[in-house]
Amino acid sequence: MKGFFRIAVIVIFMSGVFFSCNTPSPEKLAGEWNVVELKGEAVVPTDKTPFLGFDVKDSRIYGFTGCNRITGTLDAEQLLKGKPDFSKMGSTRMMCHDDKYETKFLEALSSVEKAECKGKDIVLSDKDGSVLVRLRKR
Repeated sequence: MKGFFRIAVIVIFMSGVFFSCNTPSPEKLAGEWNVVELKGEAVVPTDKTPFLGFDVKDSRIYGFTGCNRITGTLDAEQLLKGKPDFSKMGSTRMMCHDDKYETKFLEALSSVEKAECKGKDIVLSDKDGSVLVRLRKR
C-alpha cells in the first residue's frame, strides 16, 4: 500500500510539472495565450478580447489587441528567462469605435520588463513588479 501511495504522489507531482507553466520550456510557451487580466482588470476571453501567440519554431509573436492584429519577432529564450522584449512589433491600423482593450493592452506590453510562469499562467509585469498582463493558454 505504501508503494502505491508513493507512486500516486509521484504521478500527481509529475502531472503538475508537465502541465503547468512552472517549468518553462519552448514547448510549453508555443501556442496561443488569452489575456485573462489586464492592468488589474479581469478579462473573460472571447473572440473580441486580446491574446498573444508564440510561434517558437519561427521566432514569431502574433496576436490580437481587441481590434487590431499584432505581429513581431520572438526571442523565446529571453522570454523564458524572464526578460521579454515586445518592442519589435507592428500592428494593423483599423479604427476601433469601442476601444475597450487595445490602448490598455498596447500600453501594458510597452511597459513589460519581467515575465514569469505562475501555475498555468504567464505573468507580465513592470520594473516594480506590478502585474500588467496575465496570460493563460487557450
